[in-house]
Amino acid sequence: MFDTNIPILSYFIKKKRLRFLRGIVRGHNKLMNDNKMRLIFSLIDSIEKKDFCKSKVKFSPIIFGNCHDQAQSIIRQYLLSRTMYFSQTSFVKSLFYNIGINSKISCALPIEWRKVVEEYGFKVNYIKSQFYWFCFIIFMYCYGIFEIKKNFFISIINIIRNNKI
Repeated sequence: MFDTNIPILSYFIKKKRLRFLRGIVRGHNKLMNDNKMRLIFSLIDSIEKKDFCKSKVKFSPIIFGNCHDQAQSIIRQYLLSRTMYFSQTSFVKSLFYNIGINSKISCALPIEWRKVVEEYGFKVNYIKSQFYWFCFIIFMYCYGIFEIKKNFFISIINIIRNNKI
């Protein structure tokens, strides 16, 4: 995680990281010994198919363009890629870890997906998960604002450069 060596802090970070990795391995081995790995695959598959909009909301054609009919699928695929697979602590790692240490699952998931996880027999810590989901939403909002500002300034710089040429 850190490239520099901070004597006291690095020790605790490495220790926490090793404990997390041991928990992941224990959870994976526990599921393998109980022949429940297919349960994880079916859980992820049912989460991928779960609609998270309660009503048939019309999405804005300004934002989604010609694909506004498939907006829910677009949002669902984006959230799946961000929360399930490519985040620092992905859902699968978190699931294995919490199975390994016998605790409730805490991961940034929308409430509809948390209900699906509970339907499969896993316990979910709703307070932590809601907090992580809220932090995820705030982070993505700030990241979007940063990208808009960055593109705005790059556009202005390009306009100024082209006028001088």
